[in-house]
Amino acid sequence: MFAQKQTDHGEFNLATTFFEAAARLGSTFEAHFYLAKIHTLNMRVANEASAPGFCASAVSSFKLVAEWGV
Repeated sequence: MFAQKQTDHGEFNLATTFFEAAARLGSTFEAHFYLAKIHTLNMRVANEASAPGFCASAVSSFKLVAEWGV
């Protein structure tokens, strides 16, 4: 879904904003899963300076999803 528009960062930013709001307001499982996917895709297209931040966010979100999904 998000991989098709890797170059359009405006949609990534808007999606991130909405998923972060969803995570805060109660839809945590799906929101963290999609946030992790967005951070993973951002990590692939980011420069070397910002990639560690995206990696840590993606790992943290995937960890939460894995713990809740068991």
